[in-house]
Amino acid sequence: MERAVAVAPDSGEAQLALGLALLDAGEANAAVDHLERSAQLLANTGTFVAIGNAELSRGDEERAIAAYRRALAWQPASFAANLNLAEALRRRGDLAAAAAALARARALYPHHPKLLAADERLRRTQADALD
Repeated sequence: MERAVAVAPDSGEAQLALGLALLDAGEANAAVDHLERSAQLLANTGTFVAIGNAELSRGDEERAIAAYRRALAWQPASFAANLNLAEALRRRGDLAAAAAALARARALYPHHPKLLAADERLRRTQADALD
């Protein structure tokens, strides 16, 4: 992937592919640079979701939330953007907004296997907030 970016640095696809590979390898800091470059060259929902995922991996909930919202501006019916936005909002402590984002994700894909774990994380966080 790095070679593809070196050969075609203005390729949004190559920047996205390298950013995703770096994110999968656990290198979120390096991934963000390539994903942001990809967004400048080839903006789309998936690119913004990937940026949000990288930012969340780095622990920056605010930047992750902003990226997921950019994805939703492109495609409001994105299951991944709504689900991941819910997680970022939960981590930030905005539990009502997290529940709303999770409800939107559930409405889009009611039986998705990731919903159970997301529901459980939100329930635990809500219970902890009451203690």
